[in-house]
Amino acid sequence: MNRSIRTLTPAERPAYAAHLLRLDVEARRLRFGLFIDDDAVRRHVAGLDPHSDRILAVVDGGKVIAAAHIARAAQADASAVEFAFSVDSDCRSQGLGRQLFEQALAWARNRGVREACVYFLTDNHAMRRLARQVGMAITCEAGECTGTLMLAPATPFSVIREVAAERWAIWEEHRGRRRPRFLVARTA
Repeated sequence: MNRSIRTLTPAERPAYAAHLLRLDVEARRLRFGLFIDDDAVRRHVAGLDPHSDRILAVVDGGKVIAAAHIARAAQADASAVEFAFSVDSDCRSQGLGRQLFEQALAWARNRGVREACVYFLTDNHAMRRLARQVGMAITCEAGECTGTLMLAPATPFSVIREVAAERWAIWEEHRGRRRPRFLVARTA
């Protein structure tokens, strides 16, 4: 099932926070690499930098049901990004993680990023499977794994594809919010 993915605006951070807050204890541990409480989730979202953090999300009825957090590296050259993924429990095993991963890779590639990486716990089998599916090299040590992938340079086609996917997601979401005129009750 293909779902539309788009970039969240800063005004939509509360919807992203609500998504992360819906994650159960185990899902949060796998997402963040440690157990964190609701206040830590809120601080994480409040601390996102609009210049170095990007959130790609699947939005359904105004509710974020899956997200990819793209964080630019703190290095001076900023030629690397780190990804983190989360999917609502009732939406897992539908391919959303893979779709988010591919869109995140396209976003990074089209901005001249040369290397993408994910850090995950060794018992995060879903993340390991996703990293392998997109061709990442995986190394593990002391209970943690790192997946890395060198990205190809952007092409006109890759940019057009990313922009088209983003616009399609916005159109789909807008279309879903509108009710057909003939279904709106008329008052005399």
